[in-house]
Amino acid sequence: MRVFNRLLALLVALVLIGAGLWALAISIGHALNIGWRPGWLHFFDQSLHQGLQTVATFPLADWRVLAAAAGLVVLGLLLLLLELRPWPPLIVFLAEDDTAKWWLHRATFEGALRSLVAKETAASGVRARLRGRRSWRLRVDANASPQVREEIEQLVRSSVERLGRAGDSAIRVRIHRAPPVA
Repeated sequence: MRVFNRLLALLVALVLIGAGLWALAISIGHALNIGWRPGWLHFFDQSLHQGLQTVATFPLADWRVLAAAAGLVVLGLLLLLLELRPWPPLIVFLAEDDTAKWWLHRATFEGALRSLVAKETAASGVRARLRGRRSWRLRVDANASPQVREEIEQLVRSSVERLGRAGDSAIRVRIHRAPPVA
């Protein structure tokens, strides 16, 4: 989702930069009031004049004006809400000694845990979510029979223990019934 947000913000920024440069070029041409202007500036001047005349003829109650304004408002609010959403940190704190602080890449650990649980147990559709920067909250969701829950919990706890974080980590395993095989 971050990629979508960034692409949407880039698109809006490019449109605004283009409109600003267009207005700047026309303003400079009018401010200098020189007799000779490049052809591209004359094209922009004419298109701006035609565009302003077209927009000026629309009453505010016209459905096209309202639809365009509503679309821009919805797009702006969507972008704002998506950007204000708190994202999980890319790295989580692992350990600290006299010489250094050790950090772990969150997505890499989640992927390794996901593949380990899927490979070592009969679970499918495994999802692992690690939250918190210093104190960990680990949630593992899997499709399996309830009898496999203890095996998955033990596997997850042993993985966290190997990293030395078993004491201060909250681990939660949720099992969803595996869909029947047809």
